[in-house]
Amino acid sequence: MSTSSRTYAEVDAFLNTVDDEHREKIPKKLRNLFIKNKEENYNVTYDLSKPIHEQEISKEAISIIALLHLNYWCKSEKEKQDLTKLFNENTLKKEEEKQKKYSVDNLFKNRKVEQAVTNEEEKSNMQMIEYKENVFNKIINFIKRMFKK
Repeated sequence: MSTSSRTYAEVDAFLNTVDDEHREKIPKKLRNLFIKNKEENYNVTYDLSKPIHEQEISKEAISIIALLHLNYWCKSEKEKQDLTKLFNENTLKKEEEKQKKYSVDNLFKNRKVEQAVTNEEEKSNMQMIEYKENVFNKIINFIKRMFKK
């Protein structure tokens, strides 16, 4: 099955753990969507003594639960604004991390550093070759110099 059907199963299992008051605030169409599209063979259990971020739950399911909280469980407009602000800050942090990780400057900087290292290695590996004349060439060069004079 797809990951979305597993996500729906995780969200449905979570909704079964919340009290009736919170569950009733979610529209029946949305609840039925989770129930209808969830993976039947995927059993999810939650330890109610642990917070949700310590549970084995996908990021997608946590995102859906966060949106449910924002849209249906927030008690005041201020709470909604605070939660929206938190979502926006998290999104900005993720984008900044991506920009740092995949910035064009860093990609080329790493390549330049690698090229500099290889150039330095090549230079250090190069040795001065001392040209030595063999005896035969010495004799020929001596004779040539004699005739030039």
